[in-house]
Amino acid sequence: MKDFNLLIDLLTEARKKKKYSLRQVERILKHKGVKYTFTAIKKLEDKKISTISPLLLKAFAEMYNLDSVELFKIAGFLDKEFILTKAEFVDFQK
Repeated sequence: MKDFNLLIDLLTEARKKKKYSLRQVERILKHKGVKYTFTAIKKLEDKKISTISPLLLKAFAEMYNLDSVELFKIAGFLDKEFILTKAEFVDFQK
């Protein structure tokens, strides 16, 4: 992901703006069905982890009230020209 640093900076800034601690984020993610420890979140924010899953990114977007389509574009999961008026994510594991 060429824009990975930008993506992580946006997520970190959003967390701080919401005044969420890393442990709070871990609990919210767990409630959303996403297992990701506060230590992993810290490593991600410190850019010691260089990948992010679409499921985790979607959960962050929901939690921080960010545009998931824009985050997916920055992460390289969607083309920059991708146009979408309404996105619906389906969990095929259910």
